[in-house]
Amino acid sequence: MPTTKKRHMVTETEPVARALEIARAAANRPRRDSELLTELIVRGAKATIALGEQREAEDRERLELRERFLQRRPDIEALAEVGRTGWVRD
Repeated sequence: MPTTKKRHMVTETEPVARALEIARAAANRPRRDSELLTELIVRGAKATIALGEQREAEDRERLELRERFLQRRPDIEALAEVGRTGWVRD
């Protein structure tokens, strides 16, 4: 079919073949491999974006916890007690 869009060739390596097998098994109707590949690419991109967003959120949370920790004032009495008695109590 004529198009002005770029075309891509994909070699059916073992991982690609396995992905196609899984997609075929999950499809609720027979579909061409080209349709399955397109769907796999789009879903993979969405999953990659979601994973990146999740990692960014985790990084923000770690940074916020770090900042909160660094802003805490030390309990001088507790530190002195640890110095006198050690870390473990009987």
